[in-house]
Order: sequence, then C-alpha cells, then structure tokens
Amino acid sequence: MSLMIAHEQGLDVRVVAHGSSSPGRGSEQGALLVLPDSDIQSAADLEGRTVAVNSLESLTEVMVRDAIATEGGDPDAVELVELSLGDMQAALENGDVDAITTFEPFTTIGEQDGARSVYQIFDLTESGRTFIAGYFTSGAFAEENPDLVEAFTAAIGESLDFAEENPDEVRAIVPTYLDLDQSIIDEMAMPLFGSEMDIDGAQELADIVTDYGVLEQPMDVREFFVLPEGAE
Repeated sequence: MSLMIAHEQGLDVRVVAHGSSSPGRGSEQGALLVLPDSDIQSAADLEGRTVAVNSLESLTEVMVRDAIATEGGDPDAVELVELSLGDMQAALENGDVDAITTFEPFTTIGEQDGARSVYQIFDLTESGRTFIAGYFTSGAFAEENPDLVEAFTAAIGESLDFAEENPDEVRAIVPTYLDLDQSIIDEMAMPLFGSEMDIDGAQELADIVTDYGVLEQPMDVREFFVLPEGAE
C-alpha cells in the first residue's frame, strides 16, 4: 500500500513483479492478539480499547478498523498507538495496550508466549489474498529498459515460483536472515509467493483503503503495474 500512496503523491513508481501476498482467508500470518485472560473475544470488543499497530495511516490501521467494522463494531471508536513489532508483546503483557496487530514471525512468537488470536487481519479482502509486497522501479527506467525489466521480472518470478512450490526450502533458509527458535520457524504461517500478480486483488485493496481515507481518490492500480504482454 505504501506504493499506492507514493503513486497518489506523484512519485514515478511502477511495480514490476509480485513479492508476496497473504495466502487466503483464515491465515494466521497476521492477527489481532490479546492476553489469554482478556475479556476481548472478537474484534468488535476493541471499541474503546487501545490497539498497537506498527504504523499509523497505513494498511495495518485499515486492517484493524475493517476488522472491527466487519464484526459489528465502530471502527472509529478505537485508540491506535504506533509501536515496533518487536516491542508489541511486552506492551501487551505490561498492560500498556489491550491488543496488538502482528505479522509473522511475531504472530507465532506471541502465541507461543500465551497470547490469543481474536481475528485474522488478512481477511481484509474477499479472497484473503492481500497484496503485501512487490518489486518496483521508476516508470522512466521501465520505459527506457523494457528488456532488462522483463528479464528481471522473469528471474524473480522463477525464484518466487520455486519458493511457493518448496516451502521447506524457504523455512530452511530463514535462519540465514533471522535469529529465531526452530519451533517458531516450523510453526509460522508462510505468505503466498508465486510469480502471478493478482491485479484484481490489488484493485480491491486500493478500493478498501480509499474507503477508509488512506488514499484520497479512487485509483486504478493498472496505472502503476508493469504488466506482462497480453495481460489484462
């Protein structure tokens, strides 16, 4: 969503390849977590409560507000505070916040420490396949170097398809980049990799964040995606 905001603000960005998306509805890749003895049983119960997010005026904020609205609550009747993902569990345990908004591996870390999930936040879109990350360049570079961009997209796509088809290989390489207990690596939910860019899903996401005022105007996401030849 950061790229959507950048595009709306006039920056010359173009998405050239998929990075990752949430894998579907019900995925624990992202969740609203509360203490095990909390009286919060659903997202609607977050009315009047304090919820930690990793960034304000962001996709995370939209996810929290939409979760509350979906379950029948008032999305404006929640206090959101910005905390880093690494600080959220301690804030929850200390009583500084009533709920935290986590993404893997912090969802699994929190649950292993006793936190309880009350909502899967990536259920934001109809399919649950929320576009999370992509590879991008400037529009000028893409127009001046179409062969290079095409080759890059193909190479990244090959690696993403391999990752999607070989999740054990992905888990095996995680310790190269993150210092995590093996139990967390084994249990954490994986994102959807793969080379296919879900343009319709990205458009649905843009429409949702526009409804919540993060984007000021409706957006056609095809304006800043570099699509393969023949793609609609």
